[in-house]
Amino acid sequence: LLFFQAHHVLGDGASLSAAFMDVVDEAEEFRGEVLRIWNKRKGLVKSFWQRVKRYLQVALWFFLGLLQTMVHQGMLSFHSWWDDNPWEAVKERALVESNDAERRTVSWSEVAPLEQSKWIAQQLDGPKSKITVNDIFCACASAALGRQLEEHRKRLELRDITLSEQSRLHIGLPVHLKGGFVLPGESVGNIIGAFVVRLPSESDGSAEERLREVHKELANIKKTPAALISHMLARLLSQSSMILPSSWIASVFNRSTAGAIAVVSNNRGPSKQMHIGARRVESLYGFVPMPPGVPIGLVVMSYAGNISLTMSAESWAVPDTDQFLIWMMDEYKRLLNEAKAKSSTK
Repeated sequence: LLFFQAHHVLGDGASLSAAFMDVVDEAEEFRGEVLRIWNKRKGLVKSFWQRVKRYLQVALWFFLGLLQTMVHQGMLSFHSWWDDNPWEAVKERALVESNDAERRTVSWSEVAPLEQSKWIAQQLDGPKSKITVNDIFCACASAALGRQLEEHRKRLELRDITLSEQSRLHIGLPVHLKGGFVLPGESVGNIIGAFVVRLPSESDGSAEERLREVHKELANIKKTPAALISHMLARLLSQSSMILPSSWIASVFNRSTAGAIAVVSNNRGPSKQMHIGARRVESLYGFVPMPPGVPIGLVVMSYAGNISLTMSAESWAVPDTDQFLIWMMDEYKRLLNEAKAKSSTK
C-alpha cells in the first residue's frame, strides 16, 4: 500500500495523479500519452484567423456566461435563504445531544465496472448519450442524501421533532480548469474552480427520471464559465485578505457554497493498471477536502476499468458512511435494472 498525505500541498486530484504517475514504472508511457492528447487538442486550431475566431468566441462565451452564472448563483442564494433546510435542524440537535458530533466518518470501495456505467447511459439515453459517469453517481449521491435525511427524520420523530421535507438540495462540484491535465514538468497546484447545482433529493420518481434531471442541471452549468469565475474570485479574495477583514472573506467563502450539503469530485485515473517496482497497484482512492460549512465529501474515481467511491463526512450528517455507500449502490442497481428492462424491449 502506498499512502499520500497531500492535504493542500498538491491541492487537487489531477495534481495528485500527476505526482503519482511520476513514480510508477509506466511513467514515461503515461507522460507520452498526456502529451499526445494535449497536442491533439491544441492542433484543432491552427491558422491565425482560426485563433482570432476562437478568441472572439471565448470572449463572447465568457460575457454571456458571466450573466448566466450570476443569475444561477443568485437563484441558488435565494433558495438557500428562503427554503427550509432540514440539515441545519439535524446539526443543531446533534450538537445538543453529543460532544462528539463533529467527528469524521470515512468509507471507500470499488463499486462498478466503468464500461457497465457507460452502458447504462447508452441504454437509457441512446448510443450517442451525453450522460456521463459523473452524472450517474451524482444522481446516486442525491438519492442517498434523500434516504439519509429520511433516517434522520425517523430518529428525530421519536423525540417529537419534525423535519421538513427537501425536494431539492445543493451539491458543489470542483472542476480542474485544464481538463484534468498536468503536463510533464508543469508545476502542480490548485488550478481548480467549482460550481453548485440544485439536484432532486427526496423523490418518488424512477431512477431514470432522477438521472435525467441531474444530467440536465449539470450540462447547463457546464456550458458557462462558472468554474473559471469561481477560481478568479477565489484568487482575488485570497489576495484581498491582506486588506479586507478576515471575517468578511470567511463570510463570502461560506456564502459561495449556497448552502451545499455535499461536494462531489470526479477524478479519471489511468485506464490500465500501473506498477511500482514491478508490483501491481491494485486500486486508487482519493479524499476530497470539504469546503467550510460543507459536511460531506465524495470522490468518484476510475482506475483500470473500475469505479471507486470514497467518502468522508461529519458524523452528525452521515453517522455511517458504509451505509451511505450502500444506499448509493441501491440507486445504481435501480438504474442498472431500468437499463436492462429498456434493453430487453429493443
